Amino acid sequence: MAQTFKEKLAELEAKRRFEQEETLKIDSVTSDTSGFSEESLIQNDVEAAVSTRTTPKIKIEKLTLAIFVSLFVIVTAQIYALGDFSLMRQVSEKSLDQKFTYQGGMKNGRFSGDATITDSSGNALKAQFKAGRMVGPLTYTKSNAYTVTEKDGKTTITLADKSVVHQAAGQYTFNGSIFTYEGAWRFAGIWQGKMHFANGASYEGAWKNGLPDGKGTYTPIVGMPITGDFKMGELEK
Repeated sequence: MAQTFKEKLAELEAKRRFEQEETLKIDSVTSDTSGFSEESLIQNDVEAAVSTRTTPKIKIEKLTLAIFVSLFVIVTAQIYALGDFSLMRQVSEKSLDQKFTYQGGMKNGRFSGDATITDSSGNALKAQFKAGRMVGPLTYTKSNAYTVTEKDGKTTITLADKSVVHQAAGQYTFNGSIFTYEGAWRFAGIWQGKMHFANGASYEGAWKNGLPDGKGTYTPIVGMPITGDFKMGELEK
């Protein structure tokens, strides 16, 4: 159907209003951005882009620092828990009764490392300590008498005349110019052993404090062996 003049006029009026509204929108946008130059707009875009890139880096650095701090705290706490957070120092201390002197390492208030303990008589013990206990080899020297050395489960006793007693599996052997000995051996107490004298006599049996004591057999130079009870080196009747 052919468009009437009145309809065509209404259509043109609607188109004119539409174009007028679009023109007003463009002017409004232009007035809002008129206070910014092209350079400032570019700078803002660049700063926004840089900010976007640097923010994650700052966050990552802070996170890494936090991780290291946490690890440091954990390691420090573990060291304290193990009781090893202290330095070794050398000391010289006397016992409460003033009879013994300790010279050596000290750690966490306990004997540690190489040390020497001497008494008022001049006897000396050299040993290694750990947390207050003796570990490893040790040497005990009794003034003008003998020296006892223990190492790797073996004991060597050097007497004042430089003769040596060897120990293996709890048994001692000694070959001297005056006598030979085989058996157990202690500083004190009772033990079993056999001694041969240079003149041919011998004794085999119980010992106490370095003398025949208890059940034993004495074989003289001439005559039959005598078996009986001994007391402080003498045969009881």
